[in-house]
Amino acid sequence: MWNAIETFLDSMFVGPMWPASVLMGLLICYLLLSILGAVDLDMDSPDADLGLDLDAPDAGIDLPESPDADFDVDFESNIDVGHGASDIFGGVGMLTLRWLNLGRVPIIMWAGTFTLLYWTVTWILWSQSDNFRYQPTLWISLLLTIRNIVIAVGLTKIMTGPMAKVFAPEPQFDAAHLMGRDCTVCTFRADSSFGQGRYKTDASPLLLNIRTDGAILSKGEQARIIGFDPVKRIYIVTKVDPEVLP
Repeated sequence: MWNAIETFLDSMFVGPMWPASVLMGLLICYLLLSILGAVDLDMDSPDADLGLDLDAPDAGIDLPESPDADFDVDFESNIDVGHGASDIFGGVGMLTLRWLNLGRVPIIMWAGTFTLLYWTVTWILWSQSDNFRYQPTLWISLLLTIRNIVIAVGLTKIMTGPMAKVFAPEPQFDAAHLMGRDCTVCTFRADSSFGQGRYKTDASPLLLNIRTDGAILSKGEQARIIGFDPVKRIYIVTKVDPEVLP
């Protein structure tokens, strides 16, 4: 029996199996501590707001676009001209996390799914192929580990897709839904020929191309959506009297 256990451990802690087995061991310890009540198994629904000011396709809304759409240089996005390359890389990083469903499902579920898939991929490839082709040297093991992680991340993205729909369903907004709602002017002004408004949601704010019904609004003022031009994909807004705001 001890020989069988020793053989099993030797096969679990060799070459690229080392990091996968260690990660699996940590996951098992965490789950055991959760069962015993020593740690909190956080299964709460994640906060959908990752700090991304995304356009509507990502938020499930038909964001108005038009050939003559006007944009202020300081538009609400992670790619801010004034902040340079760091904001660009930050925006790309947040988009990557969202694409992987991180932040849309509980982190323990994502990590658990990744760990199981990573260990499974590593074990299958090592026992069926890599073990016969490579020596478990440091560099070979490192390269195989990177390859296995990439494969596991892709599989985790696929497996957590249905979970994201349960834990963080995308808000469904359309022109009819936005009628009568208020947005905030986010360009330096908005009038009958120019303007953008920010509509706040539980997730990322939505940027709308807006035109007023004749009034001139300044940045930060509230505007009520009263119409939609489906051809130019522009929302028509009117000024909201601060005294009648809810």
